[in-house]
Amino acid sequence: MRDPLRILIVDDDPGMAETLGDILEATGYQVEIASDGPQALACIQGTPFDVIFLDIKMPQMNGVEVLQRTKRIRPDTVAVMMTAYALPDLITEALREGAVAVVSKPLPVERMIRFLEELSVARPVLIVDDDRAFGASLQDVMESHGYAVAYAVDAGEAIEAARRSHPGVVLLDLKLPVRSGYEVLREIQQLDPKATVLLMTGYAQELKSLVEKSLQEGAHLCLYKPVHPWEILQHVASARIHQAAAHLRGPEGHAA
Repeated sequence: MRDPLRILIVDDDPGMAETLGDILEATGYQVEIASDGPQALACIQGTPFDVIFLDIKMPQMNGVEVLQRTKRIRPDTVAVMMTAYALPDLITEALREGAVAVVSKPLPVERMIRFLEELSVARPVLIVDDDRAFGASLQDVMESHGYAVAYAVDAGEAIEAARRSHPGVVLLDLKLPVRSGYEVLREIQQLDPKATVLLMTGYAQELKSLVEKSLQEGAHLCLYKPVHPWEILQHVASARIHQAAAHLRGPEGHAA
């Protein structure tokens, strides 16, 4: 079983921070609270937090400055900004600096909990590639980082695996035997519109029009071989975070 997420709440309003902290601790997460930027950075130096809920408007150091320094210290930390004010310039800057979302106060606590739940429970990754050596290497990397992985070498296996495993992210080679990756993309979208599909191909020029068509149909991006498994791992992690961040979107929320 995966360890509970470690969460840092940074806010100069102690009542709000403690209330949110109590709710998240009762839900099963490990929570620490910092009342300003310097205290937050001291916590971050000592502890690798999974998620930071970070107020934008604070004395001494605003939330965007804290975010910038956090990303230098712990670049993998997921940051969600909080604000009670209309601060369009700071909100835009925070998203540009890597915040995955900005939520308005009073906080949408139920959506924040759904966001954390999505981060906590990783749906499987489906790899679809007829290059078995590449697929096996990629599967080893993904599994070594805690992902459950399903693997398919053609369209038929891919659709069956998608039905069986309900993947959150699909790594899909466009050039497959018999049926193309584009056809697989369309069927996976029908099975689960929320799945994120990352295309892969070693035929950038030959399949240029098919890549463009697939991106227009909803594929997230295309990675061009040769591509290192570690680069793919980064894209998978980013896709999972942004899937979770979708729960934070609302009439008063902003998402990256």
